[in-house]
Amino acid sequence: ATSAGTTVTVNPIPATPTISAGGSTTFCAGGNVVLTSSSASGNVWSTGATTQSITVSTSGTYTVAVTTAGCTSATSAGTTVTVNPVPTTPTISAGGSTTFCAGGNVVLTSSSASGNVWSTGATTQSITVSTSGTYTVAVTTAGCTSATSAGTTVTVNPVPVIAIGTVTNPTACGTATGSIQVTGSGAGTLSWTGTNSGSMGSTLPSSISSLDAGSYSITFTSAAGCSSNTLSQGLNDPTPPTTPTISANGATTFCEGGSVTLTSSSATGNTWSTNETTQSITVTSSGNYAVTFTNAGGCSATSVVTIVTMNSNPAAPTISEGGLTTFCEGGSLVLTSSSATGNTWTTNQTTASITVTTSGNYGVTYTDGNGCSAVSALTSVTVNPTPTVTFDTLANICIYNSAITLIEGAPVGGDYSGNGVSGGQFDPATAGLGISTLTYDYTDGNGCANSASANILVDGCLGINETINTAIQVFPNPSTGLLTINAGSAPIVRLVVFDYAGRMVAEQTGNSTTSLSVDLTKMADGMYTFEVVTSNVIQRLPVMIQH
Repeated sequence: ATSAGTTVTVNPIPATPTISAGGSTTFCAGGNVVLTSSSASGNVWSTGATTQSITVSTSGTYTVAVTTAGCTSATSAGTTVTVNPVPTTPTISAGGSTTFCAGGNVVLTSSSASGNVWSTGATTQSITVSTSGTYTVAVTTAGCTSATSAGTTVTVNPVPVIAIGTVTNPTACGTATGSIQVTGSGAGTLSWTGTNSGSMGSTLPSSISSLDAGSYSITFTSAAGCSSNTLSQGLNDPTPPTTPTISANGATTFCEGGSVTLTSSSATGNTWSTNETTQSITVTSSGNYAVTFTNAGGCSATSVVTIVTMNSNPAAPTISEGGLTTFCEGGSLVLTSSSATGNTWTTNQTTASITVTTSGNYGVTYTDGNGCSAVSALTSVTVNPTPTVTFDTLANICIYNSAITLIEGAPVGGDYSGNGVSGGQFDPATAGLGISTLTYDYTDGNGCANSASANILVDGCLGINETINTAIQVFPNPSTGLLTINAGSAPIVRLVVFDYAGRMVAEQTGNSTTSLSVDLTKMADGMYTFEVVTSNVIQRLPVMIQH
């Protein structure tokens, strides 16, 4: 027969719980947070608690598992709780006395280097305090604030204010005494320095008596040790003063525009005849000047008069020109002062007239017998430069050539003159054989002229029709026989030398360079013709051999 049945029950494993926090999991010591499992029952916390919620007040990582019907779930994810410590209550140290007079201060410093919040709102480690009050500080670190420090009390005592009241001056020369009344309020010590010095305890207002004539400085110090402003007060001395003297810093006779400084021998108490009251005055006009010194007792003495003489300046001289003030270089102009004597020109000349040859502004200063001067208006002189004139001429030319138009000189616009020149052309037939001197004359817009001259050799050319090339040069000329021929940019092919009768006396082949050296030292003295043949022209040049 079948056995009785055995029932098997498989219970499910509970779901893994989750943890929710009832607030921030980071807080300051003394606080807490409630952690709650998602399962209403069967909870077992890592703390051993079996409730659905636990209250945590210490740092750590907290987990929970659920057990149901003997089956335990997986452990929940951990929830980390951070409990920050509360900072230590700071203390305050003072950098000096916490009781002082108005206008002073004291530095209060927290024992914490950072995180400070003062009762004034300042956040630095130290604060400077200049007003009465009780000052505290707390420290905040990681969001946690310490307890507030003990208060430091600062007491600022007021500075007393005093003023001068009734002043009684001595009534006789050096025999009687006077008094000074000091007004204000409060108890303290009244001190003074001067002819008589001393101090006494006093309650303001108070009067200082039995004081000789002189100057006094007065101070009141309150019972709290705060000193008042210092007052100055003088008591007049009726003793007659010493008669002052006057000194001058220069001559007391001077020219219009000058001055002299007069100084009293007394540093104070002066009244000048000009009503000025300084120790020194500056005088710019003629007159009799004196100074009266009055001492603290109201007694006066007057100095001897100092006579000051101010001489008027002479009339300004004028300059007359002995011609035009604009002329060409090489010319001159005579400038003459209206005064026959006493002249000093801007050129440092001292004559009545000067001769000017350069551009500039010229003036003259006239000095009269009193040494006073006047300056003329300036005369402007313009000296235009002589123009630079150049022109190119033909090196030589055959007599049978037709007239040749001369190359324009520089600057353009001038005129040619000389033997064989007409209308800007040179006619060798008119000039005849030999050397003709040509001149190029030019006058610029200022009327200044210059000229340049050059020579042209006209020869028979032995019937050879030369091509003119001014680039070919023979030098030196005249020569002792050692010469150099320079053909510019054209290579020299051949040189032929003719004597005065047209006979060929030397021949030399060129070296295909643009320069050729020639030795004719054995030739007799006289005029020779050099026929220079280049790659593109034939040029005849006159050369003088002279040992």
